[in-house]
Amino acid sequence: MADSRKINWSVRVTELVQIYSEMPTDVTFKIEEDVNKEDKVKAHRLVMGMASEPFRKMLFVTDTEDKESKEIKVSETTVAAFRAMVDAIYDTKSIGESLKEKTVHEMFDVLNLLKKYQIPELVLTAANCLANFPLTEEVVLEMAGEAMKYKDCFEEEAKL
Repeated sequence: MADSRKINWSVRVTELVQIYSEMPTDVTFKIEEDVNKEDKVKAHRLVMGMASEPFRKMLFVTDTEDKESKEIKVSETTVAAFRAMVDAIYDTKSIGESLKEKTVHEMFDVLNLLKKYQIPELVLTAANCLANFPLTEEVVLEMAGEAMKYKDCFEEEAKL
């Protein structure tokens, strides 16, 4: 008689993606905000690759330095934005929760990062948070300025 028990992969994956799991991290992202400031965010290659096609290609497929490197430099973002993305991937803090009390600039940074790494579920949530940001005259001007800086991020939406 054949054994009909199977591995429950959804439980195993959930256990794996807990950021404080017993499995040690195997990649460190070095975020360079500017020449005087950098910080590091640790993660698991497999988790990041499962969450994002660009990460999967960078960490497993494309033959680049990143594929073998234990430390990967990340630019054109902030530590707070990158950390918000990683927290959401690991489900330790939702994007909505991370974006509470953030400035318009910080919200655009997170949205830009989520689009860059092609995580559509999180993009939608971040875009909704930005769309529901309380508007004042000052905020409208700030949003317009930020929107111009990140206009490439909204090319698809502009076509609608």
